[in-house]
Amino acid sequence: MNTLIFSSKEFGQGVLRSLADCLLRDAPLHAAILCYCLLALTGTVILEHGNILSLLQYLERAPQIFLLFMSSVLLATELIPVIMRAGRRRKLAYMRMLSHDRIARFLAGLILLISISIFLGAFTWFKTLLPALNGGFPHDPLLADLDRWLHGGTDPWRLLWSLPFASEALPVIGHGYSVLWYLLCFGGLFFVVTSPKADHLRGRYIASFLFCWIFLGNIVAGSLMSAGPAFYGAVTQDVERFRPLLLALSQDQSPFSASIFQSYLWFLHEKGLSGFGSGISAFPSIHVGLIVMNALFVWEHSRRWGAVAFAACLLTMASSVYLGWHYALDGYVAAGVMVLAHLMLKRMPRLQGQSMPAIRWPALIKS
Repeated sequence: MNTLIFSSKEFGQGVLRSLADCLLRDAPLHAAILCYCLLALTGTVILEHGNILSLLQYLERAPQIFLLFMSSVLLATELIPVIMRAGRRRKLAYMRMLSHDRIARFLAGLILLISISIFLGAFTWFKTLLPALNGGFPHDPLLADLDRWLHGGTDPWRLLWSLPFASEALPVIGHGYSVLWYLLCFGGLFFVVTSPKADHLRGRYIASFLFCWIFLGNIVAGSLMSAGPAFYGAVTQDVERFRPLLLALSQDQSPFSASIFQSYLWFLHEKGLSGFGSGISAFPSIHVGLIVMNALFVWEHSRRWGAVAFAACLLTMASSVYLGWHYALDGYVAAGVMVLAHLMLKRMPRLQGQSMPAIRWPALIKS
């Protein structure tokens, strides 16, 4: 019994030491998120826009998504290969899966996901503020005209809806654009922050993730504020230009209907309320930016799976136009910026390994 207690105590101390190292490596990431959130918090008080609790709106969903669902998926994907091993190899695999470093990385990853959930609440605050700072959505006519010019004088949504079975595919495409996109992008995030296998790209991945949201979603979006085809009539009073698209989208009343969610977003915008996914901004497309970012990292690991990932990028880009969320130009710009950002971040030695060099704290936790 004494041996068991000693072993348990020693194991716990080992996990805590490893966790301290992991948290120290992640400190710059937490600091960057903290600065961004403090800026949003300060703006909430000074500008009296939104409320403090809205910054925490994504935090309440984090346990269900990350702790229950994605953790279960991760456990299954790691446990099944271990069970399939034989004899001594299985025992070694169990030991590796339950090692100090593995458990510590998982716990540190969950802590980082909590920070990111708060970050997303702050991002939503900034996103809902942008129309007020820009006097609405002044650039939709410009972007819509550029979109038409780039595609030979035809709005790209018309090209997509002219394809065979375009109407029949609406519920499937709506489901893929919301649920499948979320699983791919945030599943990738979950794997990178919780798995030691991704330590070599962890810092670069999170830096790219934050860059996508802040640079594309705040800075670039604020410079060319637009609402997108779904809201074009409401913000320009030209209700005819995209009326056929909106009528086609309204035929889908499934749980993942783009038309229903667009009505929900416009209701929040008109009432000045903050809610899940609230904020209207078309240019550039965060949807496309994030999936392109993930595809670039997959391509580094495997050319075969990278090709599949880039196919998903093309599907996401086309879906964003087909569903009326974006002009095609929104996706083109987002993809181009994320490719350039990826190449630049690869040239930064500081981000090529773990977030910070490993540091042992022997005096922190005494045996």
